[in-house]
Amino acid sequence: PETNIATTNPANNVYVSSGDGTNSIQAPGSRLGLYANDSIDAISVLDHAGPVYDVKSNCQLEDPHSVTGANIANFESAHALGSSLILIKGRGPQVNVEAPAPVVIAAYDIKTCAYLARAELATGSLSTPQWTPVPLAGWSAAKPLEKLEYWAYGTSQGETATLALNRFDATGTLVDSHDFANEASQFNGFSLGYDSNSDAFVGVLAPKIGAFYQRVTFPRPKGGKANLIVTPLLTPLPHPCAYAPDLTGIGADGTSYFGQLNYDGGAFYRICALSSTGEFEDLAFDSIVDTNYRNLSVIVPGDAVYILDASSSFTVYRRALR
Repeated sequence: PETNIATTNPANNVYVSSGDGTNSIQAPGSRLGLYANDSIDAISVLDHAGPVYDVKSNCQLEDPHSVTGANIANFESAHALGSSLILIKGRGPQVNVEAPAPVVIAAYDIKTCAYLARAELATGSLSTPQWTPVPLAGWSAAKPLEKLEYWAYGTSQGETATLALNRFDATGTLVDSHDFANEASQFNGFSLGYDSNSDAFVGVLAPKIGAFYQRVTFPRPKGGKANLIVTPLLTPLPHPCAYAPDLTGIGADGTSYFGQLNYDGGAFYRICALSSTGEFEDLAFDSIVDTNYRNLSVIVPGDAVYILDASSSFTVYRRALR
């Protein structure tokens, strides 16, 4: 800035000036993920128009409860598959009080909300939101739940409980499990995505004690062999997406997108784009309204953030990224 900052303004604000001796706040520090007592010594800004994050369209899921459709009683989590599909995991109706409700995966066209397919998975499979679908050779969007497998974080079955990576087949049956190397033992799995171009996983690990959330990448274990040691590349997530980014999306060029829910300045997400090595891409970030259905939201790079409001109408809101 051209003039001194008043002592009443936090030192982490970003100011803009036309060079006439005055300045004004461009963005408060909280929008950058900074605390009030953090300070900025210098900042470099690219002069280009920022992205737009707003509601462009919405649709309602086709037959979410119908026995001829998805037949899901409770929605639990979701994951994008490619650029046009969303897989929603939930529980089917409980027909036997002595048996758990079946685990169900339903595939929908994410842009039209058209119901495509349904599959019941093995009991206990994909028990957390931290899973991702992986299409296999011969996979087709016409039969989206065939020639597909699922990967999810788990816990090692060895003497010391540590982070593991589990592989499930299309029926939800556990096929094999792989332990993470020691450097990942201080973290828990938080989010997981699959990069089909490099046949690798990209996700986020949450620290067990202190430290930063980590962007994690590692090749998909090959050969169907169990107990391979997964040695990930860990990169601390930078501000403003350093804490608990729920949403993960992988672009065609390997760019990873993370959506960080803002807890200190209203209900919205910050969207960050990181290169394949973890640095910020030349993409500004802004905010989108949060509908409080974080496990039912997905990022489709180059397109939009899709948020499923499963409270009553099962509406998918499309918030464009451009």
